Amino acid sequence: NLPFPDGCFDIVYSNGVLHHTPDTERAIDEVYRVLKPGGRAVIMLYCKTSFDYWFNRWFCEGLLLGRMFRSRNWLGNATEWPGARKSQTVINPITRCYTRGGIARLFHQFEDLRLRKSEFYFYLIPKLGRIYRRWQIKHYGVHPGGLLVYGEPWPIVSGVEVFLGRVVGWAWNIVAHKPERGDAP
Repeated sequence: NLPFPDGCFDIVYSNGVLHHTPDTERAIDEVYRVLKPGGRAVIMLYCKTSFDYWFNRWFCEGLLLGRMFRSRNWLGNATEWPGARKSQTVINPITRCYTRGGIARLFHQFEDLRLRKSEFYFYLIPKLGRIYRRWQIKHYGVHPGGLLVYGEPWPIVSGVEVFLGRVVGWAWNIVAHKPERGDAP
């Protein structure tokens, strides 16, 4: 329960957090509760129908490296950015990934639900990705917020990565509105 009254925010923003909560459905219900009628939720949740989920996480890290057999929470560790894994002392004990239908069920109270996939990074492909990342930084430069947010240089993504992100991306970018009348449609 968020410590705010009903209908007090015009916008609620969450980037990559709610899929790590014990009850994501309840968290989305709280977002709905604290939004004013007509308010907007802007949320990012992990995508289950992505190249990164099936190839990098499940196949490479889970199966080939055997992490799914050694730890119940292997997916939480596998979903951390590679640089963050070295410095974090606590892994994500809960990590959920969603299909388009799962997102629709989570946001059933909202209207005007819009979904867009994003986040495909060549550098996350094992082995080849390290070589690509060095080339990418050399040719495209680094994002000024990379050190601040991620603690390491963050490459500017290529146009190809932006396109692939929309097709096979790791993240759902979600925008949904609370109905003006405030109750479920």
